[in-house]
Amino acid sequence: SFGGDGELRLRWSDERLCFNSSLWLPTKDKDCYCSEPKDCTCVILRGEDLGNVTSWMWMPSSTVKSLQPHSDTDHHEQRLLISSDGNVTWHSRFVEDFTTQFNETDMPFDKQTLSIRIGKGSI
Repeated sequence: SFGGDGELRLRWSDERLCFNSSLWLPTKDKDCYCSEPKDCTCVILRGEDLGNVTSWMWMPSSTVKSLQPHSDTDHHEQRLLISSDGNVTWHSRFVEDFTTQFNETDMPFDKQTLSIRIGKGSI
C-alpha cells in the first residue's frame, strides 16, 4: 500500500447559485473563479459552515462522500467557494492509504501506474 497526502479540487457551474454582487467587493482569492473576471465575488465557506452544505446544495457524489468528516479537524481542511456567476470550487486535503498491485522488482527504473478511484471516476 501507499500513503497519499494531497488536495482534491473540483470545479463545476450551477446557475441556481448566481447572486447579485453589485454591493460586494471583489474577492481576491485564486480559487474565486468567474467567467468574467472583472469584479468577481465569492462566498467562502469553511470549517463548521460546511456542516450541512449538502442539505441545500447539489454537489457531485465524490464531494459528498469526502465532506463526511473522519475526525474533528477534517472540516478545517475543506473550503467551498461560490462565485456570483454560479461557479463552484471545492477543495479538500486528503490523507489516505492506497492499495495496488505493484511489482517492485525493477523499481525505480520502471513505469507503473497507481490509480485512485474517486466516486465513479478515477485519476
